[in-house]
Amino acid sequence: MRAGLVAVLCLLVAGCDPELEDEPVDGVDPRWEEWLDQRDGALRALGEPIVDCVQQQDTNWAVFHGCWDWHSAVHGVWALHALSGLLGDESYLDVADALLTPEAISDELALVENLQPFGERPYGYAWLLRLVLARADAGRSDTLPLGDAAAEHLVNWLDEMSPAEYPFVALANDYDSSPWAVVNLHRWAEANADEALVLRLQNFVREAILPFECSLDDEGDELANFFPPCLHRALVMLTVLPEAERVAFLDEWLPDVPELTPVTEPGSAHAAGLNFSRAWGLWAVFEATGDPRWRTLWLDHVQTHMAMPQYWREGYLDHSHWIPQFGVLAIAMSAE
Repeated sequence: MRAGLVAVLCLLVAGCDPELEDEPVDGVDPRWEEWLDQRDGALRALGEPIVDCVQQQDTNWAVFHGCWDWHSAVHGVWALHALSGLLGDESYLDVADALLTPEAISDELALVENLQPFGERPYGYAWLLRLVLARADAGRSDTLPLGDAAAEHLVNWLDEMSPAEYPFVALANDYDSSPWAVVNLHRWAEANADEALVLRLQNFVREAILPFECSLDDEGDELANFFPPCLHRALVMLTVLPEAERVAFLDEWLPDVPELTPVTEPGSAHAAGLNFSRAWGLWAVFEATGDPRWRTLWLDHVQTHMAMPQYWREGYLDHSHWIPQFGVLAIAMSAE
């Protein structure tokens, strides 16, 4: 977070302390300090079903054959890398390395190059980019060709999209979400110093996501899917756009008082992922504003869901094959 953005945003957000950059809220929030003491335990708890599911033989794919379906296996293997880095525990990487043999990577690459498995563009390929970058951060470059193939397919997906499709994918609460695809493709572009792709993504956001308004009042949960469209619209704005445009976006969109209640009785198996996926967007807003109320909302969602193991540890088909990975990402974002 750059100082200029903090200073400007503090003038826009009620209750924000413009001196937050010099006096971090971490030192004055007992609840946050308590969470920091609990964080490693939460990560290890989330890691247990992840380690179990990635090693299952639920499909016949070469690497990503556990966690019930291909994309869940992809973010399961990503989570192993994240857990290893966050906890300093190589045992998670050992599990990943056992899956990512040269032969298996070659087989998966042949699939991805041919847009297989079917239906994994954009969601599964976006997670694949996150995995490849995390693996490179761990000193392993063997999956970089998978990232190149996935990135090419995602760029083509954006380019092939008609304007009539823009509002549907911009506010999609499921696999078709363009914000999720763009956020991960932007990470890939920055990691590869691809300035041309960064600029293309910024233009796509301006044209195909920004115009379609969505407020927190529209974030329902009774029949919702696993993504919160309004918070993820904010997430992509705060990730991809230049600083001045981020400020302008928040000036128009930011609620005076953030009000969002964690989901405690999800109306579907997919809606049980909302607490963690909302946390991704809540953390992005907290980072952009420095307003501790957004971090409190993040804590509300993460801690509420951790206290409901029936919606992340139990029920392999409905919950435990994918929701723990969402939780790892929520915590990883707060630790970066």
